[in-house]
Amino acid sequence: LLGIKSFGVLLIFLSLPSALPIPAPGYSTPFGIAIALIGVQLLMGRDTLKLPEKIESIHFSPKICKTILNTTIVFLERTELLIKPRKNHINKKYLKPLIPIILICLSLLMILPIPMTNTLPAMVVFLFGIGISENDGFVTIISFFLSLILIGLYGIIIFGIIFYGADFFDKFSNIFVN
Repeated sequence: LLGIKSFGVLLIFLSLPSALPIPAPGYSTPFGIAIALIGVQLLMGRDTLKLPEKIESIHFSPKICKTILNTTIVFLERTELLIKPRKNHINKKYLKPLIPIILICLSLLMILPIPMTNTLPAMVVFLFGIGISENDGFVTIISFFLSLILIGLYGIIIFGIIFYGADFFDKFSNIFVN
């Protein structure tokens, strides 16, 4: 029913549990996979969302849905004046091919089995969802640049862990201390 906006609405819904500063153990992996599927569909050029029946049949407890919706309402009430349709040509023309690739990268970062690493990527996915659902190219641009910074930072961390192991964090912290 929402057409292209359904992608944004679902991105908001799927990223919110991980983006909130409350513990959400185990949510990031299935939600990250669903976000990656949305990214793949956007990459394929779909105008409407289609998820596998298995994912569409997932039901959430009323308590979880109520928490997510109440938090979303509070957030949107506070930010409603800042979010509006503007610079929509940016979403459609310039960033259209890049948004799905970035969403897939962010969803993979959300899936990483490292505690406390899924919140920042989920926040950026949330912002992308707002930009898409509200046709706000300005929010999309902000999301784009935040995602590049985040992907770079996580890339450095992953590279450091692979090549230096646990010593990486000591070496990394020494850079800022000295």
